[in-house]
Amino acid sequence: MYNEKKNGRPGLMEASWEAAGVNCEVLKGGTLRQGDEARVVPHSFMPERIDGGVRPAGFFMPPSQRTAQQVPTLPDY
Repeated sequence: MYNEKKNGRPGLMEASWEAAGVNCEVLKGGTLRQGDEARVVPHSFMPERIDGGVRPAGFFMPPSQRTAQQVPTLPDY
């Protein structure tokens, strides 16, 4: 949302939602090398483990799927 406002590009967050990078939780430490396997563990999404449950559920979903109650009120930058 910050980048949308800063760049004057409404809809930027929605348009780049699936391509904006990968967030993950490290389950086992070690060295990663090109070609190492990474996989999604089905039904493992637990936002409370990410930030202690501080962020609202709407933070973790694309803007088009948020209800009016899930839209955060952010300060003007």
